[in-house]
Amino acid sequence: MRNDRGFVYPIVLIICTFLLFGLMVQTNVYLQEKRFAVEQQFILKGDTLIQRGLVDFIVHAPSTENSTLFFSYEDGTVTLITMSKSETEWQVAATAELLGSTHVRRAQFYYDPYHHRIIEYWEVSKRDE
Repeated sequence: MRNDRGFVYPIVLIICTFLLFGLMVQTNVYLQEKRFAVEQQFILKGDTLIQRGLVDFIVHAPSTENSTLFFSYEDGTVTLITMSKSETEWQVAATAELLGSTHVRRAQFYYDPYHHRIIEYWEVSKRDE
């Protein structure tokens, strides 16, 4: 009997292992990009809600500070809470909550009620757990 040593089977196993590893890497990259796209969509929806709430706030600005305004839209809700910072400025905290999601977009700004303009604006995005 000859002592044949096969080399095809180990090479096939090595090639299959590399192909499987490559497939797993590509699947992982695809899933990460998909999650990133969904997260970007939530951020854009939250940003749109905040901007719509700001426009409605300026249009329907309350005459007194320390009040709460609530706006409801098809994508979610915006709550604006006004607090007095000084005689000529209010600090307004805006919270946008997306429907069917745990994503919340928060923004704060200083508002001049006499000239109806926003002086300073900053925002934060987070997912409530």
